[in-house]
Amino acid sequence: DAVAILAQGSRGRLRAMGRRLAGLLGCPWHGPKTSATAGAMPEDGLRHLEDARVLLRVLLFLDVQDLCRLSPVDRHRQQLDRQLADGVWCHRCEALWRNKSPRYWLTPERLHFLATAERGTAWREHFRRATLEGRRSALRPEELHTLRWAFNFTPHAGGRGSLTLQFAEFRPRELGAAEGALLLAGYPPLPYELSDGGKVLHVANFPPHTIRRLDSWEWEIANENVTFVSCVGDDPQYNERGFMHLSCESIALLEEDLVRLP
Repeated sequence: DAVAILAQGSRGRLRAMGRRLAGLLGCPWHGPKTSATAGAMPEDGLRHLEDARVLLRVLLFLDVQDLCRLSPVDRHRQQLDRQLADGVWCHRCEALWRNKSPRYWLTPERLHFLATAERGTAWREHFRRATLEGRRSALRPEELHTLRWAFNFTPHAGGRGSLTLQFAEFRPRELGAAEGALLLAGYPPLPYELSDGGKVLHVANFPPHTIRRLDSWEWEIANENVTFVSCVGDDPQYNERGFMHLSCESIALLEEDLVRLP
């Protein structure tokens, strides 16, 4: 989980975190507990530390709605309570994102990105922004160009699962443009246009393609004959519409078509 990822940092950074937490608790920092430091923490410090542990356990059981209602009531503990709640929001982000596309997983690389590109942003705000992003149903023109797109035909249009899978490239007319050329193996450059506020894609004279946000927060662009899916690397992690594997029903229909051939 995210805590385990964070724990992989340097010992110096962990010691610094310990000193900050001890300062918030009102007790001195003595580093990791050893035989030489055992019993060095004052009784009040131990009591505050146990209070923090109990509060953390309680916070971890709250759902998102209850976490949003939290507010500190003891002005002497506000900073500590906020930091504990922020840690719980980090846990919520990790739990939510692990069930989405690898694009959103809380890897060390993404942790570094969030810590640098969005420095100072609380984990509750990361959670809010990500949830709003996952609900967005309109594709932006630049996403056609910046995302990786896997392409396949549906089984009735000649698709054979992974055997006919290929990757497409959307090349915009100019940076940020909604029009451009679609590059697919076996075809000349095909003109495309993103319309209806990012919810419909037109390619040459083919039937319009509707755009749908998947549960993984990736994108599906499809008509009755073809499917485009945004993905990370070469693994679409998508198997609707016979995209990667043919269903038994699709195989049976293909066999019927073969029987009808003269």
